[in-house]
Amino acid sequence: MNHLVGRDRELAVLAALLAETRTGRLGLVVIDGDAGIGKTALARRFVAGLSEEVTLLAGADEAERSVPFGVIEQFVAGIPPERVPPSLAGLAGLSRGAESFQASARVGAALAAALADGGAALANGGAADRVLVLVVDDVAWADVASQRALAFALRRLRREKVLCLLTMRSGQSAALADGLRRVLVDSAVWLRLSGLPAVDLGHLCRAVRAVPLSARAAERLQEATVGNPLHARALLEELPEDVLRADDDGPLPAPRSFGLVVLARLTSCPEPTRRLVVAASVLGQVCSLAAALRLAEIDDVSGDGADGLAALEPAVASGLLAERHGPLGRRIAFAHPLIRAAVYHDLGPIRRCALHRGAADIVDDPRDTLRHRVAASPLTDDALAGDLVEAAGQEASRGRWAAVGDLLLDAARLTSHRPTRERRFVDALDATLHAGDAARAVAQLEDTEPLADGARYHYLHGRLALVRGDYVAGEARLLRAWAELTAPRAGSRPQVRSRSLPQAESSDATDVRTATARDPAMASAVCEALLIVGLSYGSFRSGASWARRALLARQLAGGSSGGQPSSLPYLALTAYLWSGRLADARAVAESVERDAAAGEHQRELALLVRGVYKASTDEMAQARTILRAAAEAHNGDDPAAPVGLVALAHLALVEFCLGDWDDALAHAETAAAAAVETGQAWLALWCLLAMIQPLAARDPEAAGVHVARVEHLRVALTGGRAEEFVRIARARVAHALGAHTRVVDELEWFVAHPADDPVQPVSLPWRVFYAESLACVGRIDEAEKILAPLERSVSQRGMSLTGFAAARARVAIEWASGRAGAAMGAYERAVATTLSVRLPFDRALLDLTHGRFLSRARRLGEAAQVLASARDIFASLRATPYLTSCETALAACMDAMLRVRSPTPTPTSTPTPVLMLPGRVRGLTRRESDVARLAGDGLSNQKIADELVLSVRTVEYHLGNVYAKLGLRSRAQLAAVLNSR
Repeated sequence: MNHLVGRDRELAVLAALLAETRTGRLGLVVIDGDAGIGKTALARRFVAGLSEEVTLLAGADEAERSVPFGVIEQFVAGIPPERVPPSLAGLAGLSRGAESFQASARVGAALAAALADGGAALANGGAADRVLVLVVDDVAWADVASQRALAFALRRLRREKVLCLLTMRSGQSAALADGLRRVLVDSAVWLRLSGLPAVDLGHLCRAVRAVPLSARAAERLQEATVGNPLHARALLEELPEDVLRADDDGPLPAPRSFGLVVLARLTSCPEPTRRLVVAASVLGQVCSLAAALRLAEIDDVSGDGADGLAALEPAVASGLLAERHGPLGRRIAFAHPLIRAAVYHDLGPIRRCALHRGAADIVDDPRDTLRHRVAASPLTDDALAGDLVEAAGQEASRGRWAAVGDLLLDAARLTSHRPTRERRFVDALDATLHAGDAARAVAQLEDTEPLADGARYHYLHGRLALVRGDYVAGEARLLRAWAELTAPRAGSRPQVRSRSLPQAESSDATDVRTATARDPAMASAVCEALLIVGLSYGSFRSGASWARRALLARQLAGGSSGGQPSSLPYLALTAYLWSGRLADARAVAESVERDAAAGEHQRELALLVRGVYKASTDEMAQARTILRAAAEAHNGDDPAAPVGLVALAHLALVEFCLGDWDDALAHAETAAAAAVETGQAWLALWCLLAMIQPLAARDPEAAGVHVARVEHLRVALTGGRAEEFVRIARARVAHALGAHTRVVDELEWFVAHPADDPVQPVSLPWRVFYAESLACVGRIDEAEKILAPLERSVSQRGMSLTGFAAARARVAIEWASGRAGAAMGAYERAVATTLSVRLPFDRALLDLTHGRFLSRARRLGEAAQVLASARDIFASLRATPYLTSCETALAACMDAMLRVRSPTPTPTSTPTPVLMLPGRVRGLTRRESDVARLAGDGLSNQKIADELVLSVRTVEYHLGNVYAKLGLRSRAQLAAVLNSR
């Protein structure tokens, strides 16, 4: 029985959402937290307290994730038959193509139609404001087709009386289908459940045992369980009252007697039931009844299944097992994970191994077969280890690095030859790191004996240090690994250096050949890791040098990664781009296509490389398309794998440049959350910065929260250039607020800590912001020194988009220097660049800077046009602080224009006719022409605003611009001019 105590705040939030939903607005809430924290209990308590509302319940099962639309079927079962569209009635028969986006869209549209009008449509009578409450338990385990269909339906129910409650475990958001994740990020209220306080655990004790707990006893219980209701309830049910109520300062005993209680229940069951429960404990938390009966050697003598049900019934009655019915047939599950643990660990090693050997012959999935064979092998088994390595290779071709790590760890344990065992162990941890699970890799390394292979030992510690952000220790370890690989062996002959290469490159090639001859895989891996070190320190030329060595090592080893996890093509491309070696970068981008057919991981990596390269060559629209494909190709089995998160971060950066800020924020937030959750601090910095850029331009206060997260991560890092992320993030917020002095203060750090390339990385454009702000505060000579190296490099490399960004600073410098002609020329050259690509935010920033200086120079008409263009772009991007600043400048410009008085015409003078073109007045913009015509027809400013869907203030601005350009003072003169045509 579930006992919900506390959670008053969460229940109040749900009640408020329900009330808001009654007004005709979709309510969407995610309840997440650790296993056993009470997510399901909270949802059930809330639903149980509803009276008028209609509820549809569904629960996802990890074992049924391969069943298309399994969750949607559960919803359909609760809809009256007459409301079920034909496309939903036949879900059970869908198989081929059921997981396609088209099928999910069709089912989602049908579900939305069936649920339209909320609870009133599904109820027989009752209040018209009834709300339909949808509940999906463990939504992250739902099949992909159901998740996509649900997302599709929710988007179309935004104005319906529907409240959707989803529960899932913490850390599973990255495993959601992309469409559903985006809906939740954009629209959901997240209720994150933490542990219960001591006072609530006291209430839980009364509910479970009907006895009170002292305050100290409740505190001890809270300390022992961290407030997890599931764990606390297990202790309350297992520990004797005198132990629970004791007031001593010692910790509570471990729940040893829990297993005795479970075994006592098991002992009271008939012998066939005991065999069934034991067999189920070997097969897993959930298994098919048929498999458990077969492993338990319970024959169906009657032929109708009665013997199996007879064995199952006492287990269900005693609370050991529970039945589950689904599309995959009858399944059984343990009522509590601790029950299974108690039964399984009570088995002796001989019987446990025998049952696993039997299970290996019963299960259908080859992966389950291997798992049981491993569990049945307590000693080394080289043949089985070879099978595991083969399976790991198959998983590697799919890019499932977490599975690769698991398989290789088992293979290492079963390998008798120590060098081979150590190699497999290092490869396993490398795969685990590539899957984004740094914490597990650290734990595995701590639990193993020291490695005899010095190169692998230092490499592994170095890689772990890099993931944790300790670049100092990481570099030292990796250099020691490289020294181990390149040290001459006793009796070896010295190699002749190539005369065709420079001395340094010849030496590098010799070292690479030595290392590759000793250990091909390790040679490439160490070079790749040292490449990362170079990039992390801003030593791009050093990174390019290590990239060259890594590529040579791979070439000498046969030209491929050999099934090992590697991001070398992406890292080499980045190093070459950031060091200005564009020909080498192009060669990497072209060569990676040849490896794309090697497997899903290679395809994903190839897409990432292509997308990044396209962005570097200013083909931003193509880059966005390719990077979206790379993000979609990211394997859901490893949601925190660096390759996938890097693709999301690059996609967010490109979307920011192109003005797709909603998508940029969603993608960056997804990547940042996964990186932070898995302890990949180095990657989290990039992802957070990708999120801060659009967020600062919309809501500097909200961006400040994430700047604090960047600052927190910076403290955890040692070495590298984490400080530059903090500086850029702070400068972005200061720039949005128009605080140029603060921008200068933040970015001065880069002058003292320069990278070895003036352009890169493009995602940290400190020179543009710094030079612009220096010009704005009057430090023109310094601004020139900062901007000139960037302009030279951009011109040499043909980077037109980066040059466009730099033009903003150039315009500011020329205006601040009093060189109006040069400023106009720089502005016009920059504007010409945008004809081939859409860069809305950069264009608006350029117009804002240029317009302000034009206004100061009293070139009011030009300033007004430029500022109006910037204002429209900022409004479309919802860049609130910039929009406010631009409107202020525009209003000041408009006021100045209205104060300009033209000479009073003599009574005999007649207005000069104005040449008219179809749809507009020559000399006026189209919008000014529209306003002029309506004003000349006698409409008031308010009516003009209503007609053109503008604000009154904007109409006033356009009208003032018209008067200034045509030399007029009144509507009467305007009407005369227009009618004289």
